[in-house]
Amino acid sequence: MRYLSSLVVFIIVVLVACSSTKRNDGKAVSELILKTPVADSSLIYNAVYELDSLVTPEIFGRDFAMILTLLAESDTLLSGKEINRRVGMLRHAYTLKVGGFAYNRFDEGVQSYIDALPVERKMRVYAAVATPEQLGSALRIERYRNPGDSMSINEQADALLKMYDTSDRAVFLKFFNR
Repeated sequence: MRYLSSLVVFIIVVLVACSSTKRNDGKAVSELILKTPVADSSLIYNAVYELDSLVTPEIFGRDFAMILTLLAESDTLLSGKEINRRVGMLRHAYTLKVGGFAYNRFDEGVQSYIDALPVERKMRVYAAVATPEQLGSALRIERYRNPGDSMSINEQADALLKMYDTSDRAVFLKFFNR
């Protein structure tokens, strides 16, 4: 009788685990958020709420950055404005689900993934989500804050200049050299 009750408990646990609607794959949730042609807040909220609590914010951030990088490199990415809109909704949904601290940890996961990329890949991601004006200003500010890091900043600027067409290159340089 004792073994029978243990078996029943085991079967119940397995059935509950198998029937769970929670997703334990941050990549799948990230793909849903970034690949869906039309995404509204309910799609993003549902995707975030379906994310299993076992997926830490840092891991989800790294998964999100990985999918964003792959899409940026395959040129099948949404506009930077649309990505930022979706990230804003993701920030709100994630904060509601877990709390504000989690979004900061999500950001740290995203940034750690992007920071580990080679310069050309990193700049491709940044170019996909930011305008030449924003990137020129950001690198100019970084150059003034960290004058000892000018070689790295110039390497990033060179990578962007190779990616941009003539008009974007001119805009980037205008803001970078202010």
